[in-house]
Amino acid sequence: MHTSPSSLPTTTRCLVLTKIPSAGAASDPSNASEAAKLNDTSIKDRDLPPLGPEDVLVRIVAAAFNHREVSLLLRDKSDPDGPEGRFGTVGGGAYPPIGTITEYVVVERDEVIEVPEHMSFEEAAAWPCCGITAWRAVFVKGALKSGQNVLITGAGGGVALQCLQLAVAAGANVYVTSGDQAKIDNAVSLGAKGGVIYKNANWPAELGALLKTNAENGDGSAKLLLDLVVDQGGGDICAQTSKIMKNGGIISCFGMHGARGINFTMREVLKNIELKGSTLGSQKELEEATEFIAQHKIKPIISEVIEGLDDATKAFDLLQKGTVMGKIVVRISSPEGARL
Repeated sequence: MHTSPSSLPTTTRCLVLTKIPSAGAASDPSNASEAAKLNDTSIKDRDLPPLGPEDVLVRIVAAAFNHREVSLLLRDKSDPDGPEGRFGTVGGGAYPPIGTITEYVVVERDEVIEVPEHMSFEEAAAWPCCGITAWRAVFVKGALKSGQNVLITGAGGGVALQCLQLAVAAGANVYVTSGDQAKIDNAVSLGAKGGVIYKNANWPAELGALLKTNAENGDGSAKLLLDLVVDQGGGDICAQTSKIMKNGGIISCFGMHGARGINFTMREVLKNIELKGSTLGSQKELEEATEFIAQHKIKPIISEVIEGLDDATKAFDLLQKGTVMGKIVVRISSPEGARL
């Protein structure tokens, strides 16, 4: 059924992030309290932009949160005025005026990708941002191949778990790190060969022993060393993994949640180890990644589904606790009649 332009909605309810004024920050930003660095969220009505000749209006059934939203909610010491500048990520089109935590969004027609039939709307919402980030880190930058050994750090977050699922489907031997044994057990249930607790100072040696054990007990194709590390922590990841990486191995880094830099020394240079930054990806890569998960029937891991746009801010508390395993999704509208 076609809808006439006059009957289309012209406004949308959406989650809006705004700055909380701080008296202390105004005179001396360096002395702003932790509370003053917290920005505010609320549900607002916003006008939708008029549809251009190549635009479509999309009704949002579900949308997923990312850790980036938390970083925007909490004011950084280097940016005490809050997130009033231009920020946002929606596809590869023009700068998004609203975002995706909203009832409706206007996007360019060629930015729309069909949802694989095996996925629910909530799973589809969890896929694009973490999916394209994982795809580029693992395959485009990491060049992972079947039979190779890969270490994925922080195996509780949505992107790390997506990396795990993609790598397992590609036939790689996947190992993980986590600060929680339950998250390692979850990774093993998804196909990982094993994992180690990164809170233990000797975790690299423990991982090396695990690699050796699996190589000795395997079918002869298992290797003693890592071909790839997919990292989101930064810091000393090069020094920690150098001894258990093959010459010419790759460290693909898509985040620095543990530190604001990575120590890369002559030790890594002499081993020809490559350090590659990786973030998001292209439309073509997202299309390729979506075809891959459709072929392998991969479903993104969802930690919790929040019911309704009005309760969407609960996601911030869940993400800040750091106990989630997978993505946080908010169900915004009924899926009835949403599929083409």
